[in-house]
Amino acid sequence: MEDILKMAALAVTGGVLLIFLREKTPAIGFCLSCLLVTLIALGMLPKLEMVVESAKSLFFAEHPWASLLLRGVGIGYVTEMTANLLSGAGEESAAKAVIMAGNICLAVLALEPAAHVLRAAEALLS
Repeated sequence: MEDILKMAALAVTGGVLLIFLREKTPAIGFCLSCLLVTLIALGMLPKLEMVVESAKSLFFAEHPWASLLLRGVGIGYVTEMTANLLSGAGEESAAKAVIMAGNICLAVLALEPAAHVLRAAEALLS
C-alpha cells in the first residue's frame, strides 16, 4: 500500500509542477514529464519482478504459451505509457506511430502460436 502512495504523491507533485512549467517552458515540461514517467516505472520494477516470478512459478511450467501472454501484456503497457506521454506533449502523430509499432510487435508475437494452430488444424484435416 505504501508503494502506491509514494507513486501517487510523486505523480501529484510532478503534475502540479507540470502545470506551471508547460505554460512557460514547454520543452522543460516535456522533459519533466518523461522523468516523472521514468521514475514511476523504475519505482514499480521490484513489484513487477515479483509478479513475473510468481507467474513463472505458478503456471509457466504447465503452460508454455503463458510467457507469450506476459510478453504481450508488457508490450501493451510500454506502448500505452509511451503513447500517453507523447500525446500529453502534443505529439499525436508520434503517439500514433508508437501505437502502430506496438500493434506490429503484438502481431509478430502472435505468429508462432498461430502457426501451431494452423499446423494442428491441417493435421486434423489430413
